[in-house]
Amino acid sequence: MEFTHTLRVRFSDCDMYGHVNNATYLTYMECARVQLLREIEMPLEELMGSGRFLIIVGVDIRYKGSARMGDALTVRTTPLKIGLTGGTFLQEIYRDQELLTSAHVKWVCVDEAGRPIRLPQKLRLLD
Repeated sequence: MEFTHTLRVRFSDCDMYGHVNNATYLTYMECARVQLLREIEMPLEELMGSGRFLIIVGVDIRYKGSARMGDALTVRTTPLKIGLTGGTFLQEIYRDQELLTSAHVKWVCVDEAGRPIRLPQKLRLLD
């Protein structure tokens, strides 16, 4: 199952070269993951209220092109693997049909002490 999130590049997203700063792509991906949680009716606020926190434990990212101010971008998030306590998403950022960035994002669900705990059912169903 693929989830999409669209956005427009703002002036503040760009670096002195006039294109999106590489770290900003990670923020775009984070926004898409938060939107994914809303779409499956498991908003981040609800997770946190239940003592569960989703943390990123690894990102393998590849930059293939650059976006500029005003570009309309689509972030595609595809669950690749969902386990008992975490998973891996493929996140890709496109401008029209052009792939700009691709990342494998590994995450885990932890309790308030930072110990891995079981995922809520709604997250396990993403697989």
